[in-house]
Amino acid sequence: MGINSVIDCRKPANDAGHTTLAPRVHAAAKVAPGLVPGGCRVDLSTPATRAGATLLLVGIVLLARVAPARAQIMIAAPVAVQTDNKDDEEKKKRAFSLPAQKSEVTEALAEFRRLSEKGTWERAFKELEKVQQADANALTPGDEGLYMPTRLVVRQALAELPAAGKQAYRLFHDAEAKALLEQAQGKDEVDKLRKVFSDYFITSVGDTAADRLGDIYFEQGEMDKAADCWQAVLRWQPETALPRVRLLVKTAIARARGGHWDEFDELVRAVHQRHAGETVVLGGQTVPAEEHLRALASKRDAAPPLDLAETGAARAEVELPAGPEPNWQFRVFGVQEAHSLAQVGANWGGQIRFPVTEMVPAVALDTQRVYLNYMGYLLALDQKTGKLLWRTGRLSDLPQKVQNNQFHFPEQYSIVVSGDTLWCVYRDVAQIGQQGQPFRIGRWEAATGKPGWSSQTINDLQQWNVQGRPVVAGDRVYVAAAKNGQGAEAHCLCLQAADGKLLWSTLLGTHQVDPSQMWHRRSAQPSLLLSGGKLYVDTHAGGLLALDAQGGAIEWGFAYDSSAPDPNYWYNQAQTLSTAGPPCIVGGVMYLKGMRSDRIYAIDLAGPKVLWKRPVSESAMIVGVDGDQLYLTGEDVMAIDLADRKLKWAATLPTATGWIRPLLTADRIYQFTSRGIFELDKSNGDTVRLFRGGDLDSLGGVLLATADQLLSVSNLSVTAYPLSASHKGDEVTAAK
Repeated sequence: MGINSVIDCRKPANDAGHTTLAPRVHAAAKVAPGLVPGGCRVDLSTPATRAGATLLLVGIVLLARVAPARAQIMIAAPVAVQTDNKDDEEKKKRAFSLPAQKSEVTEALAEFRRLSEKGTWERAFKELEKVQQADANALTPGDEGLYMPTRLVVRQALAELPAAGKQAYRLFHDAEAKALLEQAQGKDEVDKLRKVFSDYFITSVGDTAADRLGDIYFEQGEMDKAADCWQAVLRWQPETALPRVRLLVKTAIARARGGHWDEFDELVRAVHQRHAGETVVLGGQTVPAEEHLRALASKRDAAPPLDLAETGAARAEVELPAGPEPNWQFRVFGVQEAHSLAQVGANWGGQIRFPVTEMVPAVALDTQRVYLNYMGYLLALDQKTGKLLWRTGRLSDLPQKVQNNQFHFPEQYSIVVSGDTLWCVYRDVAQIGQQGQPFRIGRWEAATGKPGWSSQTINDLQQWNVQGRPVVAGDRVYVAAAKNGQGAEAHCLCLQAADGKLLWSTLLGTHQVDPSQMWHRRSAQPSLLLSGGKLYVDTHAGGLLALDAQGGAIEWGFAYDSSAPDPNYWYNQAQTLSTAGPPCIVGGVMYLKGMRSDRIYAIDLAGPKVLWKRPVSESAMIVGVDGDQLYLTGEDVMAIDLADRKLKWAATLPTATGWIRPLLTADRIYQFTSRGIFELDKSNGDTVRLFRGGDLDSLGGVLLATADQLLSVSNLSVTAYPLSASHKGDEVTAAK
């Protein structure tokens, strides 16, 4: 398993004059190729090795204290194989693998295109049949990291054939396509139409099948699928006998009902330019095409919002209070308990800092209450007074439970409020001391804390370890998960909100490193965004996927650069700042920055198409997009010009925790740090004011704003400051 190394545990005195413990391999010692000098790696992939490593490191500390000035210790350490830069880059790209087609399928597609260029049609179509018979759920890699469903790739490849190729294809397949269209009746109608649309689109009946399939999707409420069918005819079947104006109008109506108003506007312009004054038959009535669409456009402002994505839009200005006195403050922990949490992992020595020592609890707001999920302990506070309304357990028990078992995933806890219901991802607090227990999703009454259903008691959900922050939309709940014991495979689940029934699950791909092994640093938790009938899942590990929110089918995927974390612990390993924020969607463009990626990406969702990418610090996270600038935070707060992607300004703040969420307003950025709340001018990054506030013994964390209060949530407290008339309230003591 390893080699015996002679290690010098003495390090020069630090600034305080104390000798510190830092393993160092003697130059004279025989070091096997690949062992990294300056640290010994301990494989902690199993509970047994973790326990052994704990005893080992405690032994090192004891020996260092009693041994002479030079202590030599024999340690069996696994070999860490060094790689060159090229291998590192390959590893970086493999951090997350999308569910791609097998290599023989992509090779057959390439061979089809090669033979098509030569005009060898019969052989080309035989290669294409191999592609059409492949896994329908797998993706085909394309340009710039984009992956598309194979059925779409096949349809486009056929549509791009020259006239001679299309004629040859119809000669081979027209009869089969017509037979399928005739059989498209009753329960088999949709399947038969899909077959024609996917595999035989350029035959003489492909446009008819697409139009009928679009009508069915429209009646079922699947607007994006309906629009895709009609747009395929508009784009790839210019010779169709179907009225072009009717296809345009139906597509525009579907885009409007799906909330895609930018695309709707383009379709209206197309009708105005080429079909002004024409009429169409809709629902048995003849209506003026352009007039009908204009009337539909006038209702867009009155329609309820259909987009649940984090848009990054700035809220109205806030004005920090004149003095530090808050309206109220709720102390989650006292001094002794906070100190106990801060010491978690201290027995490991060196510079290690467990995520639990800097965590900020998951928080959610409604118009009346503030809700916290502190590692499975749920609390509700009155938003006006800070009084504790209800709780699910005694928080004072948490520090001792955490000390008893130090392998935790505080970033995996989350909380969402929707109407009168709370949705939480949690682990039973009674099981905190039991390693390997899965995370569950459950619902509670927001007003009383009364529990509803939990995945722990639902048969179809007991096998799932739930991850990420849920998205609630109507009668559905979307969440990411992995099966127990199969943590490397990432899935997305759709649940029925009323009873937790599993409606569908979709495999998203595979992590190179199992996130459940990342006990000593933050694991990558997926971000979910629901927009325009699509569910976007950023794995924060190198993969973004767009799913059909209705049925869970993968619409497309994107593989981005991301480093694969090392699950092993290197003694005296330096800790790095880790932040994670969801992508944001503005004007049909998604801005994406994965947790361990050193790139920002801008993706046109209508394509999809990668518009641009830009290098940034791996520790950065997106705050939002405002006008012509994109804002990030992390080790620095930054503004990037969207026109030329150049850094406009950067400001360094004392960031002590990766659990940060700044507040973006029209002219300002507010960030809660260990020194107080910084108010930055968005135009140049200058500090307008440093508001010290009343939570200076914390690490900083999250800022939220209501109509009349600014709420700061740290690792220790929830504090409410007045944004209008000052109202000083009593401090609320910690929950006991």
